[in-house]
Amino acid sequence: MKKILSYLLFIVIATQFMTAQAPSELNGHEYVDLGLPSGTKWATCNVGADKAWDYGEYFQFGALKQDASTPFDGQSAVQPINGNAKYDVATARWGEGWQMPTKAQLDELQTKCKWSWVPMSGKKGYRVTGPNGNSIFLPAGGIYYGSEYLYLTGHAGVYWSSTPSGEYVAYNLYCGQELDEMDETYGRPTHYVTDMNGTMNFRMTVRPVVK
Repeated sequence: MKKILSYLLFIVIATQFMTAQAPSELNGHEYVDLGLPSGTKWATCNVGADKAWDYGEYFQFGALKQDASTPFDGQSAVQPINGNAKYDVATARWGEGWQMPTKAQLDELQTKCKWSWVPMSGKKGYRVTGPNGNSIFLPAGGIYYGSEYLYLTGHAGVYWSSTPSGEYVAYNLYCGQELDEMDETYGRPTHYVTDMNGTMNFRMTVRPVVK
């Protein structure tokens, strides 16, 4: 009986290992299939980063460079910018097929996956595991308010979507510890899609997706 149970346990572990897939590449950048219903594939690192745990660069909404003074075309401010190389930094930097995620894709990521607040190479962040067992890591790189003030680093990641929610605001993914501004302490980690942090002149990280 023990031999049978040991054999069954081996089969379960081996099956889980075999279903885990190595990252694929598009234009020299890696992505992972998380087994999401939409079929969206997620990049393994942020724009401007070489490793999953690196923060990468910080961009205003619609900006292609790390420049806090980059203006955004007001006529396009209420339209999704995904796949538009004039405004989508993922498409502009990584090439055709890559784009910033839409709000719907962020919603799917945060509702359909398992989220674990863990360190990777000394950087705090979330390991996000999809229905098929594959995962990505979202480091807590924080957010720039203005040109110099980097906020929440090591405590939360704030990631742009490509979907505006108004003329000067866009949706984003907050994933990390909540800040109690009254006593400046950090609480339990959480994750949600919001436009509260989405003023377009703030600078945030970008995690691309494959169409």
